[in-house]
Amino acid sequence: MAEAADERDMFDDMLGFENQAYQQGYQEGLETGKSKAREEAFHFGKKKGVEIGQEIGFYSGMLEVISQYMFMLDLSSDKKEKVQKLVEEVSKILADLDFSSANSKEFKEKIEKIQSKSKVLFSLVKIKYQEQQGSLQF
Repeated sequence: MAEAADERDMFDDMLGFENQAYQQGYQEGLETGKSKAREEAFHFGKKKGVEIGQEIGFYSGMLEVISQYMFMLDLSSDKKEKVQKLVEEVSKILADLDFSSANSKEFKEKIEKIQSKSKVLFSLVKIKYQEQQGSLQF
């Protein structure tokens, strides 16, 4: 009988050790997965942030150039008024952007407004912008 009890204790110990190894492996895998997910999210967020910053910087720079050199443009006074109005509208949208909510629907809608109003503005001042190539043509 003592032998049977010893065998049961030995199997219980083995099952306990196996269970402990399983739990330890599970915890290590979970921590590794969390760490990798955080790292991937960081790199993805950084890349998206750079893309957004470049786009906003592009539009801000173009508005500045158009504003400063509008007097040199060969446009009717009516078109100059439209250009000035668009510059003011896009500038206001840019100034009102809340970067802490860059994933919000409102932020995306503002970016889309900037893009669409800028296309109209660029066409009025005869600047061709090809988004896919990221290049300006005058």
